Amino acid sequence: MPVEELRARRAAGDEPVRACHDRRHPLRDTARIEDRNRPFLPGDPVDACPRDGLLARPTNGHDPAVCAYNFGSNAAWATGHTKEGLRLAENSVTLAKDLDHSLSLAIAYLFSVQVLHCVNDHATALPRAEELLALCEKHRLPQWGGPGMILLGVSQTAQGSTELGLKLIDDGLKAHRATGHVGISLMLLALAAEAHLKIGNHARALDLLSEAIDVGEKSRIGWYRQEVLRLQAEVMLQSGKIGVDDAIARVEHAAWLAKGQGSIALEWRAEIALARLLEQHGQSERARERLRAVCGPSTDSLDSAELDQAKSLLATLG
Repeated sequence: MPVEELRARRAAGDEPVRACHDRRHPLRDTARIEDRNRPFLPGDPVDACPRDGLLARPTNGHDPAVCAYNFGSNAAWATGHTKEGLRLAENSVTLAKDLDHSLSLAIAYLFSVQVLHCVNDHATALPRAEELLALCEKHRLPQWGGPGMILLGVSQTAQGSTELGLKLIDDGLKAHRATGHVGISLMLLALAAEAHLKIGNHARALDLLSEAIDVGEKSRIGWYRQEVLRLQAEVMLQSGKIGVDDAIARVEHAAWLAKGQGSIALEWRAEIALARLLEQHGQSERARERLRAVCGPSTDSLDSAELDQAKSLLATLG
């Protein structure tokens, strides 16, 4: 349906377009949604979106096609289609720029940087995170400014600017807790925890991972919970807080959750961690069996660094 016709129908009181997020959305914090029925169209002005720092209607004002590209990019990466995920993320940014729509562009930058971090392309993520933060400051979008600082901090830390990166992460977490969207909290907290792990700060990493689990339980957010549980098990084992058998059970549970959600990239991560644990503690055959189950012929059409790592580890284990 042409945009002009949609606008005419809205003017006549019809509501042909509705928000694409609702109670069925896997990332949604339903307690913060007051109205899911306000229609919105490509190119709606930023001012259509409330500026109170905690959006009553989180989707109002941003372009639905940009949003579709955003979630598509994350879903493509999670299901083992890395190149497709990166392509969709770029399509989102391009469309938002073509629309000259700042709110849509901020969200496109946010999802794009998330995917770039998933594939460990921190060099590309860094300037894009800077663009996200600058856009949020210019247009007063605090709900995305906190995530922008966190993602920029993660990029800086990965690129060697540890002190600056960790400060940005801490400042970003404070801002995100005050005004941010809970749907991406688990991923942001996991990325922050990994940044602290890079410098051996296990205590801080565990605090952040525990916070992520608490947020997930309260909000019923499922996305990235598997990665949080995997990281927590590994750090607790390294810190001597749990034994090997407990760590193996926890990582196996993370792999099970990922498989149930269809997040094969996160399943591969968990299975790689599990195989290493099993091999290190005399269970090489079980480790090989686990890896064979997730590296079979059905993965031949997939392109993922996690899959490559799983196949490489399987070859090493014989």
